[in-house]
Amino acid sequence: GLLLVAEAGGAIGPFAGQPVERVSLDHPAFIAACTPTLLEKLRSLMG
Repeated sequence: GLLLVAEAGGAIGPFAGQPVERVSLDHPAFIAACTPTLLEKLRSLMG
């Protein structure tokens, strides 16, 4: 699966190395760690 990686910051916090499809995009810690642009890119990747 895809790895959760920020373009500028490397892997993100508690989700580092986790496949994207196993990460909830609505998880508060995930949202706090992401920029809005990154969230939109991930949502589009996950379809």
